[in-house]
Amino acid sequence: MIGFVHIGLASVSKCPELILDDSESKALAGATAKVMAEFDVTPDPKITAIVGLLTTAGTIYTPRYLIIRERRIKEKAERKGSNVVPITGTIDGGLNGLNPGDFPLGG
Repeated sequence: MIGFVHIGLASVSKCPELILDDSESKALAGATAKVMAEFDVTPDPKITAIVGLLTTAGTIYTPRYLIIRERRIKEKAERKGSNVVPITGTIDGGLNGLNPGDFPLGG
């Protein structure tokens, strides 16, 4: 479960460095178990199950949420920029390739 928590943290924070390999996960789990034994801490199985569910769901849905959010941001930026038409031509006395007749009031 400790490995899943770190995967979730890495996903949310976009820091893949937080992902533990199997040996690190086992070492941290072993150290945590020793502390729990020394201090006579026994987690409630219901709470352990809920934390496991939340952690698993977080590792599944958080990356998807981030991908969807990034896609929507890109789509919004594309829609916002799609109605912009660049002025083409060369700079020629400030008209930038436009003719005075291009303006409704004339030139």
